[in-house]
Amino acid sequence: MGEDVAELAANAKTLRAVARDEFDRDIVVLADVVIACFPTDAQAQAYTNLIAQHGDTQATENNMRIMRTHSKVWTDEQYARFGRRFMQSYGCAQAVGSPETVANFLVELCECGVDGAAFSFMGHWQENL
Repeated sequence: MGEDVAELAANAKTLRAVARDEFDRDIVVLADVVIACFPTDAQAQAYTNLIAQHGDTQATENNMRIMRTHSKVWTDEQYARFGRRFMQSYGCAQAVGSPETVANFLVELCECGVDGAAFSFMGHWQENL
């Protein structure tokens, strides 16, 4: 639903407006967030880079092709940029960094206008809790 918090906020606002104006509905907006939390920002970024370097490029391209066919959430230009992100987090928003960096992202997420989030962890999830 967005590449960063600013885009999440804009999309949440748009979704609410469409629901209200076209369907006379109030909705709850949830974000999908993938977390890579390591002791330092550099370690977290190194891990996400490792995924991008060694991930399954063919599977990523296949999944992107399926999403492009059945979903109108992202533009063609976004898909062109998404290869790496899609491999890391299926295109979801990413909270990558130290515990402090991830916590700051979550505060921004809370303040941006989404009502909640579904979280998943990028690798080593038990250590990242």
